[in-house]
Amino acid sequence: MSSPSFHFKRFFAAGFLALASAGALWAGDDWQFWQEASAPVHKRGKFTSSLTEHTRYQNDMKDLYFFFVKSKNAYAPRPWLNAAVSYGYFKQKNLRSVWLEEHRPEVEASPRLTWKGFTLENRARVEARLIEKDGKDAVWRYRNRFQASLDGNILGKKAGFFVNEEIFYDFTAETRNQNRVFAGVKFSPAKRLSISLSWGVQSVLSGSRWESRQLFFASVGLN
Repeated sequence: MSSPSFHFKRFFAAGFLALASAGALWAGDDWQFWQEASAPVHKRGKFTSSLTEHTRYQNDMKDLYFFFVKSKNAYAPRPWLNAAVSYGYFKQKNLRSVWLEEHRPEVEASPRLTWKGFTLENRARVEARLIEKDGKDAVWRYRNRFQASLDGNILGKKAGFFVNEEIFYDFTAETRNQNRVFAGVKFSPAKRLSISLSWGVQSVLSGSRWESRQLFFASVGLN
């Protein structure tokens, strides 16, 4: 009988083969690079406070156009449930190369189911987007991300493969206007360090037309 590690490696390889094949379907679109770093600033029992910084580069990863910093306070009332409230400060360059500031309070809940290293998680988030200089009221948005992941070991280190999809629903426009799909790997080269590398496709509704772009996402976190 094959060992669990063999099945993990086979799943890992098959996932990336499918990912590489799917990438050819979007050849020619703009490539973007997203990077993120996060670290806890306070832990006590079931409560954790953390800080995150995030930047994005467009036009084939050459031009900085988006960044944010976020403070997050999470609470885990059950082993299978995590809830959090956050505040983020965002800056994004619009089509006229003008930087717009945004303040974004968020609330979310993430139930999950785990069985023998396989995890299913559904993150539901509601956010209020307060964009300066646009003269509008807060834009309310709902985001739902479903993720499947498989954890294992590679060369004696914790590692895993994951896929997820996130949909965005704009309450003001009363429509779904964005979708993201990612697949990637995560690993822990040190006890309190985790690294995630993923590739994805982001689809955004522009008028009546959907536009897509390819994303490479790298994140580093302290546990």
